[in-house]
Amino acid sequence: MNFEEVPCIMFNWQAFSAIGTWVAIMVALFIPYWQNRRRLILRIIPNRCAILNVNEVIPYIDISAVNAGTSDVVISGWGICIEGSSEMIFHVATQDDRLCSIFDPKLPLRLSPGDSFSCGIPRKEMQNNLKSFVQKGALQIDDWLVVKISDSCGKVYEKPLKMTIQEFIDLKGA
Repeated sequence: MNFEEVPCIMFNWQAFSAIGTWVAIMVALFIPYWQNRRRLILRIIPNRCAILNVNEVIPYIDISAVNAGTSDVVISGWGICIEGSSEMIFHVATQDDRLCSIFDPKLPLRLSPGDSFSCGIPRKEMQNNLKSFVQKGALQIDDWLVVKISDSCGKVYEKPLKMTIQEFIDLKGA
């Protein structure tokens, strides 16, 4: 067998180098964005209770957020919406000093990486409001509920409550 008879596959090193350079540039452009992103992790607990004294227990929806990003996040608003809508349907303000820290936290609130934010919505009031909205025809009984928190840059973080309005109205406990 002659050396010239053996097929030789020529590898184009210049093309390989150009592709490698392009990939390196894309990675270098993406890393700063990834490192400086704002990220909130939301948690919702629909059955929390605020115990004010022996005779006074207020069930509420606990909404909490943890800044899991690498830069500060300034929370500017929060509430519950219907899925697919940006209009807040429920947010409560209270004059009761005992409940202000839960139901009416002072905003805007700056969260450093690792810091958390917690707020709540009185469950019975929200159930009553949702019933009246449904009776007036403003909402449908099978609409899904979503918790939304917005930051000062306009980014909206959302998490589904995983309940329809009917399921929320029928929610018992506490």
